[in-house]
Amino acid sequence: MLFALLASLLVQGQNPTRYKLDYDCRGYQYFGSIVGRAGDVDGDGIPDIVIGDGGPPSHELPAAVWILSGKDGSTLRFTPLPDAPSGAIKYPDIEIAGGVDLDGDQVPDVVVGERGTDDGAIFVVSGKSGLVVRTIGVDCAGWSSTGWLRLIADRDSDHVPEIAVLCPLAQGGPPVLRVFSGRTGEPSATIEFENATRSPIASFVECTLRGSANPGPLAFLVDVSLDESRPIGSVPPPRPPSTLRLVTSSGRKAHSRQTLRSNSYAANASIEVVEDTDDDGCPELLVAHGEVVELVSSRTGEGLFRFAQFSTGLGCSLAVPGDLDRDGVADFVMGEYDAGMYQGAVIACSGRTGARLWEVYGEPLVDNVHHLGYRIAVAGDLDGDGVNDLAVGTMEGPDGVARGLALVLSGSDGRPLFQFRRRMDEVVVEFKRPSPRAPR
Repeated sequence: MLFALLASLLVQGQNPTRYKLDYDCRGYQYFGSIVGRAGDVDGDGIPDIVIGDGGPPSHELPAAVWILSGKDGSTLRFTPLPDAPSGAIKYPDIEIAGGVDLDGDQVPDVVVGERGTDDGAIFVVSGKSGLVVRTIGVDCAGWSSTGWLRLIADRDSDHVPEIAVLCPLAQGGPPVLRVFSGRTGEPSATIEFENATRSPIASFVECTLRGSANPGPLAFLVDVSLDESRPIGSVPPPRPPSTLRLVTSSGRKAHSRQTLRSNSYAANASIEVVEDTDDDGCPELLVAHGEVVELVSSRTGEGLFRFAQFSTGLGCSLAVPGDLDRDGVADFVMGEYDAGMYQGAVIACSGRTGARLWEVYGEPLVDNVHHLGYRIAVAGDLDGDGVNDLAVGTMEGPDGVARGLALVLSGSDGRPLFQFRRRMDEVVVEFKRPSPRAPR
């Protein structure tokens, strides 16, 4: 019996010590800390998703991503990530951009960004083979934010989106947005932006209207306060504001600058584009910083809605899945990292009124979920109800024994469609809701 177990472990490239430490005792705490959209990799007409594990050094495991079927949750591709060109990154911040064919093989690919406190790397993963086909070293130091890696509109006229990486603490120079060719990986542009406090926490997005193939203005969320700046004493000074800057697509001209009031010293920054909700012809911006989430007009800078709750981790991640309640206006979803003593929450809100449409909380007493909503990504319409669904990740718990978990939630009502755990190099589908989608 023992011999069979050891043989099985060796075949899978693991050893018994790692198996016992990582799965029996800790349950892969970081599995689910990476979620993203994959596009339809297997060509069955249903969008697929990306789930990953950040692979902390204490587990002796590399960071890895799985592309999973949106139909049944089965594993389509498994990709352990190599070290960055500069060496292994301890406790990396990882982000996903995917769902677009970059290499011309008619299968959507996935871009994985990995960064630490000094530098990072971009890996292009083939959706067809699951192999890392391109590695780009980049000085994208930073932490505690989302929206630092994106696919943006084609800028070199090769009909392929570009890869853009935010470098808020670029080495030896001003903060920059580095743009690489999506087709070749070659550098194509360097766009400087203002970051007066030289904060390593920042986010950006391209404000392109739906249906447009042209590059839109760029929005940067910068000057975000650090946890280390929390004052010590009985009378703390006012919480420092963050800054929202809009510039042209080339970065050469400023459109607007808006000061945003923080609610706490929590270190997070996220920004997403919401389709035009106030009929002024311009998309709105959903901005999260310092445990505040605001819907801001990109034309006037006016705040349309503001959500603020103290010490809950509100806005640790954002997603804009489109019109969830079918009222003709795009809605949005927020992650709440520490809701209910760490179990976390996912909250969907109306883009028209700001009212809550649905909310889902982690259940630590049932499945030891910690920090549900740590990461959220629009997965596409997996269940065929005409509404985009959401891939939702978790993060390790404060007790160090939480089991990593990832979910797919229905965009319509928040019901779980899938629940995933990791076991060795496999992803286990613990739950799948029957789909109403008609047979093909």
